[in-house]
Amino acid sequence: MRLVWFRNDLRCHGHTPLTQALAGGDAVTAVHVLCPDQWDAHGVAPARRWFVLHSLLELGESLAARGVDLHVLDGGDFDGSVTALENFVAEQGVTEVFCNREYPLNELNRDRAVARRLEAQGVRIHGFDDGVDARLFRYERTADPHDDQKAPKQENAQQTRREVMQGIQVVEQDP
Repeated sequence: MRLVWFRNDLRCHGHTPLTQALAGGDAVTAVHVLCPDQWDAHGVAPARRWFVLHSLLELGESLAARGVDLHVLDGGDFDGSVTALENFVAEQGVTEVFCNREYPLNELNRDRAVARRLEAQGVRIHGFDDGVDARLFRYERTADPHDDQKAPKQENAQQTRREVMQGIQVVEQDP
């Protein structure tokens, strides 16, 4: 069984871990581990929480159309998410995990703990970097910050924002 571990990148289209997991021919399932205690500790706004939960509903529908079930687990916080994921992997008989890498410190620590536990079970982890949009990082460091020849042009920055925003649907929250 192959597992796609969704974290912050809650999309199907252009999602390399999902594409790679489905290409193997084995059964595929998906998981997202909610961490409401982590949200509380970091003061995540109610609108952000609403957005994540509704994105998970849409993700579940998109995955179902591809024959993949989405399981949403309550991990409490990042430490609890490690155990929740480890237990889920064991219960489902998962042999490979596919996910996008995350780079903030708490996420790195969580991912390292998950990797240690799952690799101890013989589970292979495939990490990808397609959750990072390289178009957002076109800026170059220069020796002189006022050197206009290497600085990004404003129209390029505007074009990049338009490309990123293209196709994003604005959803209004129900009262």
